[in-house]
Amino acid sequence: MNYTIQMTYDNNAIMAMVKAVRKTMRAKFDGRKKYAIAAVIAMGLAVLIKDIVTKSIGVATFTAVACSAVLVIYILSEDKITARRSRKNGNEYGFALRVDFGEEVYTSTTEMAQIDWKYSDIVALAKTDSYIVFVLGESQAQAFDMNGLKEGTAEQF
Repeated sequence: MNYTIQMTYDNNAIMAMVKAVRKTMRAKFDGRKKYAIAAVIAMGLAVLIKDIVTKSIGVATFTAVACSAVLVIYILSEDKITARRSRKNGNEYGFALRVDFGEEVYTSTTEMAQIDWKYSDIVALAKTDSYIVFVLGESQAQAFDMNGLKEGTAEQF
């Protein structure tokens, strides 16, 4: 059965792609990075606790707390930061997209181009609440909004 999805690439689609690539292709690096950040945060908290106990709060304390706070904010908003950087690098969003899934290839059609993609190019698959994401490499993915599915159901797809 052939399936068709019509959607608009928006910020949610970019966020789904960023998260899928991070959790599939970059999972090992992402885990190491989070351990390193956790170690820096732990050191910052240790400095803070030591300075509170010894009642010698100074510039080092504020620096350690500030660095820890910045790293916590980074961890919580990493996908948003990456999506924003992706848009700055020329990856536009807000355009209409139609995707026709056939037996051998799937075809992406926009106002400017029509491209046939081979299923064999897909390295990993990811699914979110409303998107299915085809990961095509270390820094490339395609997200498809399952709410835009015109023929069939998401389960059949």
